[in-house]
Amino acid sequence: MKIKKTLAALLAAMTVMAMASCGSSDDSSKEDTKSKADTTAATTAAEESKAEESAAESVAEESTADESAAVESAADESTADESAADDSASNANTGYADGVYTGEKYTIEADPAVWTYGEGAGTDCQFTYAGDLDDDMAVTANFNVVSMSDESLKGTSVSEYAEDMRSAYESTDGYEVTAAEPGTLNGIESYTFTISYKLSDDVTMEIHQVVVNKDDTLVAISYGAADSVMSKLDSEFNKVLDSFKFI
Repeated sequence: MKIKKTLAALLAAMTVMAMASCGSSDDSSKEDTKSKADTTAATTAAEESKAEESAAESVAEESTADESAAVESAADESTADESAADDSASNANTGYADGVYTGEKYTIEADPAVWTYGEGAGTDCQFTYAGDLDDDMAVTANFNVVSMSDESLKGTSVSEYAEDMRSAYESTDGYEVTAAEPGTLNGIESYTFTISYKLSDDVTMEIHQVVVNKDDTLVAISYGAADSVMSKLDSEFNKVLDSFKFI
C-alpha cells in the first residue's frame, strides 16, 4: 500500500465527517427537522403510490421474465453462493450490534442513547450525536472510523506518516492543522491531528483524527463538532475512544 493511498483514505474520512456536520448545522431546530421529514414523507408516499400502480401493470411481463431468468441464472447462482459463503465466513462477526461496532481487526463502542449508527462510502462506520445536550450546535457532533490492512503497513509506526499527513491536510482548502502530536490510545502508539475547518461564516468545526497502527492494520478515528460545543462533548467522545481495542 503506497503512502498516497493511505493519505487519501485518511483525508476522505476527515472530509466525510466535516460534510456530515455541514448537513446537520443547516437544521436550525428539531422542530424544523421534523417538519422537513413530514413533508418528505408525504411526497414519498405519493411517489410510492404511482410506483405501485406502474408495478401492477408490469406484473405479467415480469413473471415471464422471472421464469426465464431463473433458468438461465441457476448455474451462476450456484457459483455465486459458494463465493458468498466464503465471504460470509470472513465477515460473520463484523458489523454493528447493541452499541458495538466490530471491524475485522478492532471493536469500538458508542452508547445508542448518545450516538446514532450509520454507514457511508469510504468509512467502516459513522455515528452522529443523538444525546440530550441543550445546544443547537450539538447536531454537528459526529465521528467515523476507517481502517486499512496491507502487508506494507507491517513494521511502520504512525509517526512515520505524520509529516506527509500534515502536508496533505494543510494543502487542502478549508483545513488548518492546529496541533499534531504523538501519543497513545489505550496503550497503543498513536498520532493525533487537530484541525480547524470553517463550515460557514458563523460556524467553525474542531476536528480530531487519532491514527493507530498494529501489525498490518491502520485505523483512524475522526471526530469533532462545532468549536462552540466541543468542550461540552469531550467526555462523550472520550468514552468512545476509551472503548477502542484491536482484536
